[in-house]
Amino acid sequence: MRLLLTLLALLLCSCSASIEDQVQALVSDPENRESARQELLLAKDRSVEPLLDALENPTLVEGRPELVGSLLSLLLRVGDVRIH
Repeated sequence: MRLLLTLLALLLCSCSASIEDQVQALVSDPENRESARQELLLAKDRSVEPLLDALENPTLVEGRPELVGSLLSLLLRVGDVRIH
């Protein structure tokens, strides 16, 4: 049973999108925006840096409201000083 659970966990991890993919979906995919936002919040320890990088990207200007909203939500959860 333990082996089955380990294999299932590995399968689930390998199928999930990367943080960068989630950031891209957040700013450019209205149909998947909310699920991407939730995934980024769940991966709070790994999401701050990619979100800050995306915020500085001049080609993602239209997605800035979503980026800022996600960063504000993360600020409440992790208190990362880079978000200030």
